[in-house]
Amino acid sequence: MEENNKVTKSQGLGDDVAKLASAMRLDIAANKVAQAVGKKDCGCKKRQEKLNQMFPYNKNENTNDGQE
Repeated sequence: MEENNKVTKSQGLGDDVAKLASAMRLDIAANKVAQAVGKKDCGCKKRQEKLNQMFPYNKNENTNDGQE
């Protein structure tokens, strides 16, 4: 089993949820359950992308709080 020690900066909440699920090995369990019920995948990647869109961490980009 190969471990990826490279830590990437999260773009949003979805990335943090995915990292937590991976650390707890929940991603593996979710994929096994999905396969057992005949699904192609568990939908984790789609959920990660949706959460990143809904809750991004781009604090410094396009923030205009009325100050010039």
